[in-house]
Amino acid sequence: MRLARPALAAALAAACATARPPAYSERCTDGAAPCALSYDFEPSGAAADVFGDKGSFLLLNEDGAFFRWRLGDKSEWDQDHVAFAGTFAPLLHKLESATSAVCNGTPVFLAATNFMPGRKGRDPKRERVAALVGSLNAKPRVLEKVSAAIVSLAAPDAPAKVEGLALSPDCRTLHVGLRSRHPAAGEVTSREVVPLAIDVDWAGEREEVSVGPAVKLEGAGCSGHDEGLSDLAALPDGGLVVATSYEKTFQAREKPEDVPRGELAGSLWRRAPDGAVTRLACFPGHKPEAVAVMPDAKSVRVVFEDDDYDGRPIRAYAVAVPLP
Repeated sequence: MRLARPALAAALAAACATARPPAYSERCTDGAAPCALSYDFEPSGAAADVFGDKGSFLLLNEDGAFFRWRLGDKSEWDQDHVAFAGTFAPLLHKLESATSAVCNGTPVFLAATNFMPGRKGRDPKRERVAALVGSLNAKPRVLEKVSAAIVSLAAPDAPAKVEGLALSPDCRTLHVGLRSRHPAAGEVTSREVVPLAIDVDWAGEREEVSVGPAVKLEGAGCSGHDEGLSDLAALPDGGLVVATSYEKTFQAREKPEDVPRGELAGSLWRRAPDGAVTRLACFPGHKPEAVAVMPDAKSVRVVFEDDDYDGRPIRAYAVAVPLP
């Protein structure tokens, strides 16, 4: 579902409220894979819904639209109750991550681009963090100093791809997750988290930022391959939940009728405040793309983006994972 134009908002709201896409019955045979698929999202980030509905989470689409999503009570894998909630377009292009928190009693929802150059080079709209403050209907506010600090993380010859944001519960630290760096020699997979100490007047204009030392997340992924960071979310105790993923295409389309083949896998981790890392879950055959810690901190919502390796469009799934 592409939402490049905000004018489509009304149509989307109606479509998401009524559409029931077909299930892929062959995915229901082993009991370990999702039986019901969601709408054609290209998910990029997720965050707890801090604007009133504590049972739902906010899902950010790559093109700037975001949705409220509540999982059904009778199934782990589910696509029920998806509703269009707003858009960051055209202020931001190529969105990649989201986070939320309640800051001094005010709900805040942040979204960020991937901070990578486009086909025509660098674009300010691809190098931004924006905030919705107080309401999902508020006018998005670009955090200029935060955006500039993230731009500074890249070396001149090696842009750093941002894949995750995590705003601490006290709203004083914004963790930035980097999946890869792109030097001239090619992409290098990374699992780095850079903390930004921030002081933002969410009701005014003050915005101060300082960059802390990067932390590399160690640990063998479930796939046995080098899994890159795909998202992260903050925990009340100061720790982080981190999703990593692996994706490889080993037979690409050479002719339009060809069917590409590939491999997907991912892992879910918990990083304690003391730096200890524990693997929470494995996702063979699925690519985790976004995570959101629910307000009660008892579970995480993990959203998957399983790419088109068998002739089907990209689909989004969601699953609830308990937190120990």
